Amino acid sequence: MAAFKQIDFGTMDVEDELRRNLEIFDEAFCYPNNDIDKLINGTAYLIRGRKGDGKTAFLAKLRRMAIQNDELKCHQCFFETFNSVPFEKLTNNDLTGGKCYSVIWQCIILIEFIKFLEKEIPHIQVEEYVNLVDALRHAGFLQRESIQTTITTLESVLKPCD
Repeated sequence: MAAFKQIDFGTMDVEDELRRNLEIFDEAFCYPNNDIDKLINGTAYLIRGRKGDGKTAFLAKLRRMAIQNDELKCHQCFFETFNSVPFEKLTNNDLTGGKCYSVIWQCIILIEFIKFLEKEIPHIQVEEYVNLVDALRHAGFLQRESIQTTITTLESVLKPCD
């Protein structure tokens, strides 16, 4: 039997665990309700929750699975340096609560998703998709990496003409 101090319980930070000890990472993270399968197979498409609920751990598990399976793709957006000033200028002030942000978030998520697809699966030949990509590229959205520059570009594109 091992002494208590010799037992490795892992770290509290899933990103550290993913970098430090893949064996513990692979064995330690489990998800009830088959949530990973729901996300991968398209019956769920959004991870949300409060701070500490395990969103980052969930995404780390997906990223680990994507490394192990070439057919699975995963992308993570970071919001630590998110500047909300340009974003707030794009909101629909005619709506209340979180609804005023929904249309602009949908645009941002769409653009970020297209950037992800262009990087991971660059040869999609569906006409409607190609037309959308061409329009986004022409407007300057696909030349940039960060979500912040997507928002700034949206602000300049949607700025009312005087």
